[in-house]
Amino acid sequence: KNDISYANEGINDCPENYMFHFKKATILAGEHNFSEALIYYNNALKLQPNRPQILTNRGIVYVELGQKDKAINDFNVVLNIEFNSYVLLTRCIAYQRFDDFENALKDLATLKKCCAREIPKGLEEEIIKKWNLSIFSQINEQIQKEPNNAILYVNRAKFYMDRRMGREALADLKKACELEPDNKEFKSYYNELNSTFPH
Repeated sequence: KNDISYANEGINDCPENYMFHFKKATILAGEHNFSEALIYYNNALKLQPNRPQILTNRGIVYVELGQKDKAINDFNVVLNIEFNSYVLLTRCIAYQRFDDFENALKDLATLKKCCAREIPKGLEEEIIKKWNLSIFSQINEQIQKEPNNAILYVNRAKFYMDRRMGREALADLKKACELEPDNKEFKSYYNELNSTFPH
């Protein structure tokens, strides 16, 4: 018999045994049938509330279904029961998936202290890169909405300077000075940078 038949027979014969519900949910999740998998993980949890493995798997299904709060809650419940580096890493990756980079980096910092070897190579760089792109995208969107707001150009110039993109920063500071010609602080920033990255 295949696994799904075995799980179905087990549910029919012993509906009070959580393992059959858990088994079927895991098979369905492996087939990317996340909505149905969720039903059987919920059934398993009714029979075995707060069981870490079920909560972890259900949390992963919630991530796949785009339900951040429910996913993070399941991971939090498990981590409150006991520390588990796999669950912490899974929560970190979930935060990254939902563009919550600040919390992803907090989880990563905890992992680096206790179990650095378990962190996939390049994960930290990937999170920081995506966070930077997210910030840059937000600034650009704000500039599109308010193209005459000088401080937005200054903010983007700071973003560029942090990444040693002097010429781009200089262009934005020049634009800020054009929008607010009487702003001495903007002029000072511009002159200082212009001496380092001249036209």
